[in-house]
Amino acid sequence: RNNALKTVKKKRPIVSVIGEVAADVVIVLFILFGALNLYLAIATKRNNAANLFGKQARLVLTGSMSPTIPTDSLVVVDTDGNHTDYEGGGILTFRYASNGEMQTTKRVIKKETQDDGMVYYTLKGDNPAASGTQYVPYTDVIGKVTFHSLWMGKVVTFSKGVGGWICFVLVPCSLVIGYETIRIVKIVRSSKKEKEATDNTKEETDPNDKNQEIEALRKRVTELEEQKQAKKETQPETK
Repeated sequence: RNNALKTVKKKRPIVSVIGEVAADVVIVLFILFGALNLYLAIATKRNNAANLFGKQARLVLTGSMSPTIPTDSLVVVDTDGNHTDYEGGGILTFRYASNGEMQTTKRVIKKETQDDGMVYYTLKGDNPAASGTQYVPYTDVIGKVTFHSLWMGKVVTFSKGVGGWICFVLVPCSLVIGYETIRIVKIVRSSKKEKEATDNTKEETDPNDKNQEIEALRKRVTELEEQKQAKKETQPETK
């Protein structure tokens, strides 16, 4: 019986265990990546900005900063900095309409502080074909650009369409369902084999053990009969 159970409960190869762990990690990373892109896609589609970990992610919709920051790039803006302390050379995202609904990203050319303490920035795009400089008060500054990526921006833009929902919603869900289904089937099959092995060991008993049990029963029956006969012989006859 022990040998049979050991056969069923034998240790899985280390390669199999590593493969399962790696598959779990890949699926989790894929789901997290898809969730992040969907969040960015939904948020930037609504108001062109997404707040993430204390930062603001935005999509660049114009080519005023090309080739440094091409169109459709994703930029990360630090909104917590001191908006009166940016020096020349930095890249800022700011509002340039009176209602504050339009934003753009350009490089600081010069910083000026007026007599009343009001700070103004002169900004211009890196693209030679872009419009001229803009004179912006620090109150219209949203923050400083600390990171930009064209391929991430392309992925987020793709996520806004039907293809993005298929790749980042349907595919991950299908992978998780399929993978978990396979694991459940394996567990059920393993439990079934273990049960069959246990049942077989119960049925396959040693014939010698049976013979010994039968012989012991016979001896016991003989002893009882002898005891009964001896008791009968020792009892006095009654008239």
